[in-house]
Amino acid sequence: MKGAGTWGGMPGFSLMELMIVVAIIGLLSAIALPVFNSVRQASQNSAAVNDLRTFSEAFSSYILETGTYPPDASAGQVPEGMAGRIAVTRWTRTTPIGGNYDWDYMVSGAVAAVGITAPVADVDQLRRLDQRADDGNLSTGNIQFTGGALRMIIE
Repeated sequence: MKGAGTWGGMPGFSLMELMIVVAIIGLLSAIALPVFNSVRQASQNSAAVNDLRTFSEAFSSYILETGTYPPDASAGQVPEGMAGRIAVTRWTRTTPIGGNYDWDYMVSGAVAAVGITAPVADVDQLRRLDQRADDGNLSTGNIQFTGGALRMIIE
């Protein structure tokens, strides 16, 4: 006669015990997943803000030395004269929040701005990025989201 918790006379777990373990694992993952996503987004935001600040400083240094900003460049392309001033591999890779880095000169109402075109981050994540680095409002301040691009305005 086979008893509870046995399978073919071998000791094992009952179906009820397995269901309880699966339920506990499900609860733990339901708790951990939002926390993991929050930490991941905070890390992405931190890396993106760091890149934007680093690139903005390089462009600010460029105008101090040359008297003018480099001409506008397409997203993902290193602006003329900036190859020795910025890390080209960082500029040309996909940004931590998706999309490509972009140099805007005399575009979208700003004289000079470093941008991220077509970020895949949702508006809530972009708002948290703005709160971390600016005023928390994507329509005002030094960091703005317009025309599908996030821009750190230099001037």
